[in-house]
Amino acid sequence: MRDERGRYLDSKPIADSVPAWASGCPKCKGGIVSAPDVRALPLYEARAVMGDAGMIVWCGCRAGLTYRRYAQRTFRSMNPLSAKAALDHINANLAAPSMHLEMERS
Repeated sequence: MRDERGRYLDSKPIADSVPAWASGCPKCKGGIVSAPDVRALPLYEARAVMGDAGMIVWCGCRAGLTYRRYAQRTFRSMNPLSAKAALDHINANLAAPSMHLEMERS
């Protein structure tokens, strides 16, 4: 139902509109068993590049297979030069020590 401006009157949480299988199985989180934590790029782009580079361990459940196919399609649609630049950016950020770690070592 909508009001006079076209806004929805009844809203539901996102979790209610996502199928249960998309959350993954007990071994994974959303189809990913392990992946580097990268916040320097948009997640869809980072996951696509890291998936192609073999940096992500995908789960064999339905969520993992679906996410892997999505990441492969996203990677194929990317410009090869931007994909290379994104991978270089990811690797540079993974190798760079954080300020917090440097302070703990001193």
